Amino acid sequence: MGKVLTVNERHLLLALKKQRDLREWAVRRHIDPWAFREALILVLHIDAAAALERGVPPQNIQTFDDLVVENAAEIMQAKGHGSR
Repeated sequence: MGKVLTVNERHLLLALKKQRDLREWAVRRHIDPWAFREALILVLHIDAAAALERGVPPQNIQTFDDLVVENAAEIMQAKGHGSR
């Protein structure tokens, strides 16, 4: 995927497939795309809070997130979508 693989690639692909299926569900149910996006962002914040409660250092979460964002930008650029 990106230049540095952050997690097990098979697990990542399974999770991405589930997200794609969820997005298809939202489209079929006429869920507002902005509501869907907000829900995804809220889940990330809730997950980060749970990780912090379990003792994961904030810098570890930030380092991981930064790497994932960098990988995503590289993937999008390679597909010709540019960056934000």
